[in-house]
Amino acid sequence: MELALPSVPAATDDGDPARRNAPAIHRIDAAIEAMRRICSDLRPSLLDNMGLCAAIEWLAQDVQERAGIRCQVRLQGFTEEPTPDQGTAVFRIVQEAVTNAIRHANASTLRISQRLNGSGAIISVADDGRGIKPTELAGRKSFGIVGMHERAKGFGGRVSVSGGRRGTKVTILVPP
Repeated sequence: MELALPSVPAATDDGDPARRNAPAIHRIDAAIEAMRRICSDLRPSLLDNMGLCAAIEWLAQDVQERAGIRCQVRLQGFTEEPTPDQGTAVFRIVQEAVTNAIRHANASTLRISQRLNGSGAIISVADDGRGIKPTELAGRKSFGIVGMHERAKGFGGRVSVSGGRRGTKVTILVPP
């Protein structure tokens, strides 16, 4: 994630401390706002207040607005809301899958779905991009995929990543 601070006029040394310090204060305010945005992106308050499905819907809406990628979302909901740690881990896996589709797949559409599977759930993120190659699944640069597997392992879940000539699909198995 790149952090771009707005340009500000150069400080003037006309003896007025408020004018002299205005550019620095402006940069500090911009940095604080950027930090708030980063924190919200990593763990949106919706996760605690409205649940995992609402947080995923917010992510899809945000992606549509910021990246211009069409997102189709179909979520059944959960019999019982995941624990806070599990919800955060699942959200971060979905977020990583979405980010990969934006950065690497050249996708124009994302489909995010969730359905119940017994007392657990299956969540999938599928794109219509170029498709992940088998060498990319295990390559030295596949830190995001490794991170998804580790997060899922932490709550007893599983992640699978598959791709073909067209599109990639990330499937998350969320146990009860």
